[in-house]
Amino acid sequence: MILDLSGVLSEQHTDIEKEVELEIREFSTGGRSFPLKGKTPFLVRVTHEKERRLQITGSGRVTFEIPCDRCLEPVEKEIVLDFVKHIDLGVPD
Repeated sequence: MILDLSGVLSEQHTDIEKEVELEIREFSTGGRSFPLKGKTPFLVRVTHEKERRLQITGSGRVTFEIPCDRCLEPVEKEIVLDFVKHIDLGVPD
């Protein structure tokens, strides 16, 4: 996903709000892979805070198939992802 930040960084400070689709099919960690069973589009928002500082927020839900802790049979587990990130772009050259 590529977002054009010129509007956010211009004097108008136009916010960006975009709905994006998650492109992964599985999550891999520790030599194991867990298939993606469901997902919602992620809502991503980029806003100007001050000077050359941005705030990026996002939210969405994913459902993975994981083994049950007790019986090791596959079960579906929904994970809610919400994030806030502050980016300082520094002083322009």
